[in-house]
Formats: sequence, C-alpha cells, structure tokens
Amino acid sequence: MARIKSKQISTELTGSYTISGSLRVEGQTVLDSLNTRVDSLIVSGSMKVVDQKVNSAIASSSIFVQNLGTIASRDQVGIIDLGGFGG
Repeated sequence: MARIKSKQISTELTGSYTISGSLRVEGQTVLDSLNTRVDSLIVSGSMKVVDQKVNSAIASSSIFVQNLGTIASRDQVGIIDLGGFGG
C-alpha cells in the first residue's frame, strides 16, 4: 500500500476525485457539505459501524442523528424508570 505524507500534498484539495481500492483514515474525519442541497455522504452498498478497541479502552459504536437521537449497542441504551407497579 502506498503511503502519502501530508507534506507531500497541498493542505487544501478541491475538485472531484476517484479512489480505486481501499481508503483508511486514522483520526477524525469531518465531511462538511457547504451546499445544503447536496448530501455530504452517500453510501452505496453495505456499511458497518463497529466498536473501537485501543489497548484496553473500548469506544462503543453509535450513530448520532441531530434531533432524533443516538442509535447504539443494546448495552448503551438508556433506562427509562416508569415508577412502581405495586399494589
């Protein structure tokens, strides 16, 4: 796999690009479409959101959608206390 270091490219790329093969990004990635009529990310095919394990720390997988909430693993779901049902 070829590696490109940041000093080898301009810090700002513009235009459209096609990448053939796999793309791995280590670090946070922000896709910010400044055009509200265009989607920032389109996934064609399947997608996985999985837990991340770094050394002994685990970040649980989740997807947050503004104004809708979080979709997460079952063990991350909040508990709603409905009070007692005793007689």
